[in-house]
Amino acid sequence: MVFVDYEYWFYSYKNKYNLRPDTAAWRAELEKQFDIEDIMIFADFSSPGIGEELAKLRNITNTIIETGTATQYRKKDMTDFVMLDYIYQNVTSRNDVGTYIIFTGDGHFQSVVKYLVQKRHKKVVVYGVTDTFSKRLQGVASDIRLLPDEEELNNSYMRMIVNNLAHVETKANIIPTFWGTIEAVSKRNNVPDDRVKATLLRMMANGYVFQKDFSINSSKQVRIVAADWKKIKAAGLYDEGKLSSVYCLFRFFCFTKVVYCSGESSSAASSSALFCGAVGIMPVVSFAEAVAFPASIPKFCPQKSASCILGIFRSELFLSFFISFFISFFIGFTSFLFAAE
Repeated sequence: MVFVDYEYWFYSYKNKYNLRPDTAAWRAELEKQFDIEDIMIFADFSSPGIGEELAKLRNITNTIIETGTATQYRKKDMTDFVMLDYIYQNVTSRNDVGTYIIFTGDGHFQSVVKYLVQKRHKKVVVYGVTDTFSKRLQGVASDIRLLPDEEELNNSYMRMIVNNLAHVETKANIIPTFWGTIEAVSKRNNVPDDRVKATLLRMMANGYVFQKDFSINSSKQVRIVAADWKKIKAAGLYDEGKLSSVYCLFRFFCFTKVVYCSGESSSAASSSALFCGAVGIMPVVSFAEAVAFPASIPKFCPQKSASCILGIFRSELFLSFFISFFISFFIGFTSFLFAAE
């Protein structure tokens, strides 16, 4: 039997490592070692962040216990009490369960684990999150497992770096140097810069990221960090499925200077165009800008538009780009009319 204090897992991962639990991988790992009778998950899912986890959790179990109360008083303690009650009820009514797996780091569970091991002669494996795991609880368990493991941490740091590079591609005023990228990722995610540096170097060694010269002006160049988006997508490090149509359109407005040659350096424009082609995002000009400020719309650049359009047909988000194509066409045509006048 498996009992999961999901509030503990979710918030420990979020606050300590800026991670979300990979529950599917965890269940798959459990099934390699144990014959799982049931997985029971306990949490107050009323908050928006953890509430979004429900769909994912239903893929690994049908036994999800909502512990929220109308009073909202001492909510975390309520989850602990409900979960403890279920554990005691199970052990007193079931003699065929030999192993209990409990995911929590809370010292409140010391007594029940001690009871299961010493009085009921059960094997109790306790999973906890590193640096949030009660030492007293660890001391009474038959076995302990610490998460996240090194692979999970590495993947998390790689995604942080990739997300930062994706963000930078939309900002012509940001120059992503090696050390600048490390500092930005570290501050944005509140993680150690030495881990970010080690991960970035590893990504460069594996070809996910590379350095190239970037022209700030005719007399000055710097070395910047750039992404091989095709390879990153193939590795599953950038989830374009998260980009809804509305979100894509919002992002498109940020790419105005890429599709329309507006005086920024060719290196920045081509870099952004490559990003658009790789992830299948077609930039469009803000309709408000097109209507309110026709004189500010720069000259249309067909080469970069073509690069971005080609990205559409390589993307899984065809619907988003289908909509964007018509918006781009309409705004481009409107811009042409304004320019003609």
